[in-house]
Amino acid sequence: MRNTAPDSTLHRRAGAWGVAWAVALAFALCLQIAGLLMPFLRVAVFIKGGEDYSLLRSVWLLWQGGMHLLAALITGFSIVFPFLKIGLLAWAWFRMPAGHGRTRTLEWMGRLGKWSMLDPLSVLVLVLLATDQWAVSTTTFVGVYAFLTAVATTMWLSIAASALDAAEIRE
Repeated sequence: MRNTAPDSTLHRRAGAWGVAWAVALAFALCLQIAGLLMPFLRVAVFIKGGEDYSLLRSVWLLWQGGMHLLAALITGFSIVFPFLKIGLLAWAWFRMPAGHGRTRTLEWMGRLGKWSMLDPLSVLVLVLLATDQWAVSTTTFVGVYAFLTAVATTMWLSIAASALDAAEIRE
């Protein structure tokens, strides 16, 4: 049976690990912001030179190019959802008492969290397609690694929160 007392938050239940979890979530937030603002890819075309792309600039170029659906998908899953997930994880960890609502919130975040990898996947596909081409070359920058690390960290934190929540159900 679940404890629905006000002190039954995951943060209180985790004890000392609760602080490490919170630090990791703050780290993920910083990396998420860096991943949005920093360049993550340079595409160089023979004779034309190279151009750097950040996530925000790429979405803007997709929108301007008439690829509205793709721009909206990347905006939703690679810009909006990661921040929403970080906020919901913080809320579930620090404020939500044990109960069906917390369990469902954590389950949905786990299911949808994988879609945040949409943008890094598209970058990696572009890098693979441009590799060993005589007129095009690509270089990845720190922004893509910051973004990947942020997504992986929030996925891990979501799994850890879900496991702690599930352990509470079994008790």
